[in-house]
Amino acid sequence: MLWATTQHYADFASQVEAITGNQLSNPVFFEETVENVQRIIIEGIRVR
Repeated sequence: MLWATTQHYADFASQVEAITGNQLSNPVFFEETVENVQRIIIEGIRVR
């Protein structure tokens, strides 16, 4: 899950930029992306 999530941003950077209008070089967008990826991973492994 971790690989797939991070690989998405590596492989589809132009699509992410086209949809969001941002690049990972934008510090605010980068932080938001990190928070989202962390949430996806933590919620994915959380005991239910």
